[in-house]
Amino acid sequence: MLRPLVFLGVISYSLYLWHWPVIVFVKYFYVDVGFWVAFWIIGCSIFLGWLSWRYIETPFRASGNHSKGRQVVSRKVLLPLATFVGVAFISSATDGFSFRFPPEVQAMEHSLSTRPDELRAGCHVPSVLYATPIDESCVLGSLTHQADGLLIGDSYANHFSGMIDVLAKEAGVSVVDYTMDACPPLFGYLDKSAAAGRGGQCKLRNDYILSHINSGKYSFVILAANWPSDEGVEEYLLDTLDVIISAGASAVVVLKNQNIKHANTCSVRSVMHGAYECREPRDAAQGYWERVRERYPDVIFIDPNEVICAGNYCSPVVDGVLLYRDEGHLNDEGSRKIGSAMLSHYSAEIVKAWFPIMGRQ
Repeated sequence: MLRPLVFLGVISYSLYLWHWPVIVFVKYFYVDVGFWVAFWIIGCSIFLGWLSWRYIETPFRASGNHSKGRQVVSRKVLLPLATFVGVAFISSATDGFSFRFPPEVQAMEHSLSTRPDELRAGCHVPSVLYATPIDESCVLGSLTHQADGLLIGDSYANHFSGMIDVLAKEAGVSVVDYTMDACPPLFGYLDKSAAAGRGGQCKLRNDYILSHINSGKYSFVILAANWPSDEGVEEYLLDTLDVIISAGASAVVVLKNQNIKHANTCSVRSVMHGAYECREPRDAAQGYWERVRERYPDVIFIDPNEVICAGNYCSPVVDGVLLYRDEGHLNDEGSRKIGSAMLSHYSAEIVKAWFPIMGRQ
């Protein structure tokens, strides 16, 4: 009765080594892990663990029974160590044996590594650094003059920094980016569902931003976020736009980009293996935007989904460029691709109108 348990104990180390690669293999192909798949994972792991124990672990342990100490050290310590170091060195020198992959995949992998939160570190901060002041050196667009506008919002606002940099350069304007994780640009809004303390940190952050906007320093304020689906945020959004407009600035709203399931991995696997459907049906916009447009017809809206989506479907890749770094956030190369694609669709005059400067003719 205990023999199966003894058997599992005997192969336990090999089983431990094999179970995770089997799980990763299943997840790699987006297989949902239900009862029968879990049963297959367990059975496959036990079988591979037994093979490994029988034909690798056991012979390896027994091979030095009659060897001298020096032979044991050289064969079982120095040789494996030298092999490991050699493989690690070659892997580092070849960027993880990147030659294994087609150029399209290598380009996508490079895009994934361009993280806006890292590239704009200090301009974008985690919630714990909510008291970080505005840094006027955090400039997007033109670098030749003092800031014309301010970009505020959460990590989605941060991932639009590349797009806004491209558009602002075309418009000849300068934008300071001042963004923070999990902090939508809604004055007075307190997200009660946020992690402990984050809601209050965001509110304090927005109070600080409010004082700068009221100073009349900026010609326009760009608001971007993973806009909440809760219709209750409408009153905070309207109040925020009231504050910006009352301060003599123009309001520019960047709408949320479409979330796409497996956006950062599906396209790579499609190139490697084919037969993957990576696009996603386009979501309907939150209902409050139409009411905001009616109340504030002069508010400027920039919709990245005009590039990401074609008709009713949205793709994580545009012209071979991978846009996303996870299912919602863009990578920097993808963000800039959206900006350049917009420039090819709109005239310079239209782009300039998106970033109105006080006194500009």
